[in-house]
Amino acid sequence: ASTGRLFVWINSGTCRAAVDGVDRGTVPTGALELAPGEHTVICTLRDGSTKTAHATVEAGKSTSVRFTVER
Repeated sequence: ASTGRLFVWINSGTCRAAVDGVDRGTVPTGALELAPGEHTVICTLRDGSTKTAHATVEAGKSTSVRFTVER
């Protein structure tokens, strides 16, 4: 496989996920097929605040990013 999978989760509510500056929809996401390597994930909450995480994707494997927000 030339891509890997990234799953994005949030502990409470929803947010909009952008991976490497590209909007990928509402979290939680389904599996996002991404090229191997380092990726920056930004979660934009309803109040406009953001949380950032970094993920390393490996070809043929799955990885997850989990965001935690105050309830």
